Amino acid sequence: MAVVGVVEDSEIIRELLTEVLEAKGHDVRTCATLEGARKAFCATPPELLLVDIGLPDGSGLDLIREMRRLHPPETLPVVILSGAGEEEDLISGFDAGASDYLTKPLSLGEISAKCALLLAKRRPSTRAMTASLEAGLPGGEARAFGRYRLKGLLGQGGSGVVYDAWDLEADRPVALKVLHSVSCAQEEARRRFVREIYTLTEVRHPSLVSVYDYGAEGGRLYYAMERVEGITLAEHVEQKGPLSEDELLRVLTGLAGALCALDEAGLVHRDLKPQNIILAAGSLDRPVLIDFGLAKSCRDRSLTQPGEVLGTPSFMTPEAVRGLELDARADLFSLGMVAIYCLTGREPFHDRSYMALLQAIASEEVPLPEGTSLGLRAVLRSLTRLRPEDRLPSAAALLEELERVRHERATGCVLRSAG
Repeated sequence: MAVVGVVEDSEIIRELLTEVLEAKGHDVRTCATLEGARKAFCATPPELLLVDIGLPDGSGLDLIREMRRLHPPETLPVVILSGAGEEEDLISGFDAGASDYLTKPLSLGEISAKCALLLAKRRPSTRAMTASLEAGLPGGEARAFGRYRLKGLLGQGGSGVVYDAWDLEADRPVALKVLHSVSCAQEEARRRFVREIYTLTEVRHPSLVSVYDYGAEGGRLYYAMERVEGITLAEHVEQKGPLSEDELLRVLTGLAGALCALDEAGLVHRDLKPQNIILAAGSLDRPVLIDFGLAKSCRDRSLTQPGEVLGTPSFMTPEAVRGLELDARADLFSLGMVAIYCLTGREPFHDRSYMALLQAIASEEVPLPEGTSLGLRAVLRSLTRLRPEDRLPSAAALLEELERVRHERATGCVLRSAG
């Protein structure tokens, strides 16, 4: 999983945090002083940092400011742990660069949930690229798995690493995904990785990445896929602001086509979010859906345990929050949440804490952006209804509705209303 740094002078709290986070599979590294934290984390930062403000040799705020000069919030989320919870304390903490602020006495359940949320949003740091290139790969960086020259790091998560690589045999760029060595020893992780390969080899669509090669060597699982040049939908919105309705319709059409291909193959993505959508060559006309680590066949009852919650919280479905089985209508709900994000630049229910967010998704009607045209508003509502049976039945039906909205916008003629 992730490397988590804990800077806390209380031995009891350090031990409790270590126990809770290690139970989630994280590698926890602790320090009791400001100077110790500087030596441990400034040059080689963890993936998440928990910091107490009142340290014996100084303020944790000073550490956060120093870390922020080296590592931006998107690559190093920082959570303050403090007994001071007045408004001015929170303002000081966030001004220093904190991502979140928790007051003592601490709720271990809330800490665990906050860590999961921040790590899910975190982007890998390019500074850590060299350290992340695993020397243990068969063939090394020059000829990994006998045919791939590693050029750099594209991304990494809890179970795998994606490298920017060159296929020496086919003479073309690829994205090479490799299961972590630790995950290779875990049966469930291996099954999920194989499921991801299976999903991508089963379907073909311009808005889905193609798999060129896959295999196992030296106990490591890997696959090479199309190297899609571009930025993620999340990065596009962050850099250029919310999409117009016409721009959104272009993105939704491509993604609906991809979901049609998955639907025909009986597959569900289960983690559809702006960070998992690449705009090929920066074009809104070719959004490419990636990261099928949670994908699953509608006929497959393995891998997910009863009550297990999977996916990214802000774009999760009501049935996923409840730990129920998901079908193609779950991806449609998540796509509706992505659409709202694109129009507003903010995640739906963005102002809720983690547990309040899950409660809202499971029980509240999703708020739609004000000022949205009636036709598009009807489509968004039909995608984000609480009960799957009340949503559009399929991605094919969504394509029809998108065509209706385009026709209305072009002619001013209302054909019919979405669900």
